[in-house]
Amino acid sequence: MADQHTGQHDRYSQAALWMMWAGVLCSGLLLYGWTVQHGVVWQDSGARQLRILTADYTGSLGLALAHPLYIAIGRLCLLIPYGCDFTRLNFCSGVGMAIALANVSILGCMLTGRRWIGLMTAGMLAVMHTPWWLSTIAEVYTWNMAFFTAELIVFIACIRKPSARRLAGLFFLNGLNLSIHNLALLSLPVYGVFALIVVCRRQVSCVSLVIAAAIYLCGAAPLLTLVLREMQQTGSLRFAVESMLFGRYAGDVLNVGFNWPLMGVNAALSSLNFAHAGLLLGIVGLARMRRMVGKPITWSLLSLMGLYGVFFLRYSVPDQFMFILPSLMLFSLGMAVGIDVLSLRSAVWRNAVVAACLFSIVLMPLTYAVLPFALKKMNISVNRDRVLPFRDEMRYWIVPWKHTEKSAERFAYAALNEAAPEGIIVCDSTSYYPLILRQMRMPGIDDVIVETRSAMSARYGRDPAALRQTLQVRPVFIVSPVLNFISDEFRQDFAVIKEPGLILYRLEALDSKTAW
Repeated sequence: MADQHTGQHDRYSQAALWMMWAGVLCSGLLLYGWTVQHGVVWQDSGARQLRILTADYTGSLGLALAHPLYIAIGRLCLLIPYGCDFTRLNFCSGVGMAIALANVSILGCMLTGRRWIGLMTAGMLAVMHTPWWLSTIAEVYTWNMAFFTAELIVFIACIRKPSARRLAGLFFLNGLNLSIHNLALLSLPVYGVFALIVVCRRQVSCVSLVIAAAIYLCGAAPLLTLVLREMQQTGSLRFAVESMLFGRYAGDVLNVGFNWPLMGVNAALSSLNFAHAGLLLGIVGLARMRRMVGKPITWSLLSLMGLYGVFFLRYSVPDQFMFILPSLMLFSLGMAVGIDVLSLRSAVWRNAVVAACLFSIVLMPLTYAVLPFALKKMNISVNRDRVLPFRDEMRYWIVPWKHTEKSAERFAYAALNEAAPEGIIVCDSTSYYPLILRQMRMPGIDDVIVETRSAMSARYGRDPAALRQTLQVRPVFIVSPVLNFISDEFRQDFAVIKEPGLILYRLEALDSKTAW
């Protein structure tokens, strides 16, 4: 069946569409700017803050995690006149998501021919758990979605009316997105098959396909430049390509099984995105999408959703729930079509759908606010192998707004002051970056040394004499009372002590008489 909405979006002037886009953008900036986390942040987000501040375009985990264009965008966001540098870098994520929401409003209008559906879809997506959660701390995924949704706008336009210009624009955007995050590679097979189809049908020329490929390489230049440099330094093309595709996480990327404990936690977090009427609307929209927008667009979007969905389900990493974001973006287009399907039935149905959407937009924040308290009342808690000072794990993961989340800031201040003037703090990657970042802005504690467990293990793991000698010169503090950086046979020679009122544990060397 032909796309019944083809051309309907054209009845709106370009000025009207741009006004809608700008309105959604500003609303997203206000929401995420108001709820952004202030100051330093934990774990990978802290690593991104540090890399942007130090203009580190390569990183240390392989080129798959280099994200050079994201680092460049972060450098630009430092110019935003809002808060301190750390807050600006957190807000940078909100800027990316606000652009993605504005693009989704256009996509909703393109698929249904109705601006109000585009606005409603963007509004529901804005307050879903994962998009909101990622928009308040320094994360790369929101900018990946900003480019991905821009790709979808061009892709749908190209499906409806293929042209060499649109095809080139599609591949250029995907190339740029590859320099943001490797998730962009998942879209490439669908775009490639589409390009071959329109060439075979002679809707565009073979030369246009070659030009699109060349422009793709231009868009991906920020990452490809790093690949060429890696190849020059190592003398191995294979090593450089593997670094670009997998970094140090080939096992996770190529995983075909499931980590059920991790999957359970991440499934619970992912389910928070559907605590509203959008789930039903999306199912209705996907079921009726072929009739409403035609086979080419439907199969293209479903193919993309399948690729991203499979990747998300079998990517067993601790922060797996973050990788549902592309699937949510695509599902939101199903929501837009579902709103259209039901609202076309009658005025009563339309009013009911509008009421359900507005109720959902209000319900989602209320759910996030109440759920941590309700779970605690039911004695359900998040258990970690190591406890992070000042951080309420349940609230941290469930509540997407972070303007009241100050655990990383409080921890870094307290730990650095306890270790001053010449202490050594041993920590894991979660707490390492808040300490390093806050130390950059705290005068008088330059002599405090922050070390990771792996670095301490390499230096002292099998050399207790060297560790004893260090303890005579500098006090050694530990964030978590686990001596796993010392080999098993030597742990009995040391003990950890925590003084009342302090957050760090102090490492003590035991003599032979007191060893346990």
